[in-house]
Amino acid sequence: MLAKATDDLGETAPLLAALLSLPIGERYPPLNLTPQKQKEKTLRALVTQVEGLAARQPVLMLFEDAQWSDPTTLELLDLIIDRVPAIPVLLIVTFRLEFNPPWTSRPHVSLLSLNRLPPRQLAEIISGVTGGKALPQEITAQIIDRTDGVPLFVEELTKAVIESGMLTETGDHYSAAGPVTRRVCRPLCWPGSTAWRRCARWPRSGRRSVASSRTS
Repeated sequence: MLAKATDDLGETAPLLAALLSLPIGERYPPLNLTPQKQKEKTLRALVTQVEGLAARQPVLMLFEDAQWSDPTTLELLDLIIDRVPAIPVLLIVTFRLEFNPPWTSRPHVSLLSLNRLPPRQLAEIISGVTGGKALPQEITAQIIDRTDGVPLFVEELTKAVIESGMLTETGDHYSAAGPVTRRVCRPLCWPGSTAWRRCARWPRSGRRSVASSRTS
């Protein structure tokens, strides 16, 4: 991958190896750089990688959950976004609404807000998790009601329901192994449950934003 993007492996490889904490042995000379200079050269090397790959063919970059990024990562993202208008790259960045990216006002950046999914699409996700086998209607309704339109939570709660033992697989559908109450899914959503742990970092609102930066 490095060789496809740059001819200067002598400097690029040690920089990226240091970034990834990979040993390079005696294959390349030591960097002997100040921390600040090493940071600057590493950022430049990463941008050069994108430019080099884009020179060979169009590049799609996906950057998820930018709200959790450290300042250096955001600095790199800013540098790449600056270069996008001049190279064939489509960069897609996702983040929560509380994150305030500094580049959404740039002419080559588009912003799209993603709201909670409607019940019909949530039912399709449930069907995908079950392999097309229908759940009891009451349980499907509870999953939709408790996941508040967040796709990941729908997937994880559906898996938790299937693994909980409350259902039995019967041909092309699942049947309830016992009485289905209005709160049968509630314990699976409590703090500490498998579904809750997997989705604890997701916002209750289920709303996110996507910013795309593209070549004009």
